[in-house]
Amino acid sequence: MIKIQLYAVKRIRIYFTIILFIISNKIIAQEGYFIPNALITPVHISKNEAHLSIGLARGVDFNASYTISNNVALFGTALYNIGTYTHTTLFGDKKNAEKNDYAVSGGLIYLLKSNSNFKYEVSLGLGKYKADNFSYFPGLSGMQTNAEYWSCFSQFNAIKDKNKSQFGYAGRLSYINYNNFNFYDSNNSDLIHRYENIWHLNIEPVLVYSLKFKQIKINLQGGLSIPLKSNFLIEYMTNTNTNEDRLVDNYTQTPSGSGNFIGRIAIQHNFVLIKKK
Repeated sequence: MIKIQLYAVKRIRIYFTIILFIISNKIIAQEGYFIPNALITPVHISKNEAHLSIGLARGVDFNASYTISNNVALFGTALYNIGTYTHTTLFGDKKNAEKNDYAVSGGLIYLLKSNSNFKYEVSLGLGKYKADNFSYFPGLSGMQTNAEYWSCFSQFNAIKDKNKSQFGYAGRLSYINYNNFNFYDSNNSDLIHRYENIWHLNIEPVLVYSLKFKQIKINLQGGLSIPLKSNFLIEYMTNTNTNEDRLVDNYTQTPSGSGNFIGRIAIQHNFVLIKKK
């Protein structure tokens, strides 16, 4: 009876992770100004171990990390998303989004000591992001959005490492600050709107599941980016014909889109780069 219950719990974990991944890649509107990239989950074990990963998230992304000691690793990530995507709105209409996005981040990972099968990792990092998209309904005008922001974040991973699989949880706390945010209607491109004074603090919990094939892992990740706090933003509008710049409004919240789903499917490879003699 106990074995059946454990088997059922294991299957529920796997299916829930898959569901979150599907939601993150199918339900999200592709045209967004906020790009919550997937969390890095290398599950390092020892010194001189390298981790490489390539996956599909909000585009194609790459992760790499390397343990410089038994407790410390360096990491870097990159994401790019170029192309035209079509999705169906809640009302059944087809909508297109032309994307030209990128994101890069890097930082440190600290490996916590553990006597169990769980591997614990704590990381600190910085990131830079650019969202450039044009969204429109076929045959109609559309909205061009250009946004750039940076973030600083901390992350905690707790992954159970077994012979044939890995399963666990990861959570990230991110501070996001925009240094550029403007948008305009394609039918009225001489009136450019811009937001200023935008920042928000997000908590980002995810589930992680990997199937192991020797040193290769097939990894799934699914979760949420949830805004906890934001500031009062200001909207301006500039007429490019007259160079007139005027205040439009003061808002009491960040515009919709500061939270989103997180999802990724990837191939991961951990290996010892410098072997002991």
